[in-house]
Amino acid sequence: MRYFWLFLLLISVLITGACVFGSSISIRKRNVEDMTNLVFNGGFEKFNEDNVPLGWVSLDSDKSFFSCTSSEKCEGNSSLAVRENPKSKVLISDAFEVNKNTSYYNEGFFKSNKLLGSKIRFSLVVFNKDGKNLSEYKKNVTLTDEWQKIYFNASFLKREASFARVILKLNPERGEVIYVDKIASCPDYEYYD
Repeated sequence: MRYFWLFLLLISVLITGACVFGSSISIRKRNVEDMTNLVFNGGFEKFNEDNVPLGWVSLDSDKSFFSCTSSEKCEGNSSLAVRENPKSKVLISDAFEVNKNTSYYNEGFFKSNKLLGSKIRFSLVVFNKDGKNLSEYKKNVTLTDEWQKIYFNASFLKREASFARVILKLNPERGEVIYVDKIASCPDYEYYD
């Protein structure tokens, strides 16, 4: 009889523990349409004369590999197309302010023109006020020829956190085009030390 009560106690602790702690450690999908997106031009609707999306920076001097396309888009009028090139292409968003007591939900949509495309990195890098890199939250994904929603949470920022940038590392293979759309970084919820 004692084992029976011990078993019931163990089961009740496991059930209530999962209810209490489960949501704080899970990665949850969100609907960013109901949230504030801190990334400017995350839908890649506007480009400058150098072929780079407004609100984004490319460290490469050759920007001819970037283009705006309306033929392959996840939503809106256009998306970013990145064509095959000899080097990886890195796109960096304009900086946006972050709060150490806030969790940030990040998502983007990616696809390749190939059935099995190249691997990309989608990351959020957090900096202090002097521009020192404090931490990086990232997802590495192998693309397919279907739009993929890639998402992750960035929580428990360091006390010195001041601003962040989204960084996309794209490396199309021979004959490949990578499409990117709807990049978002949204304050999700606040917590306190």
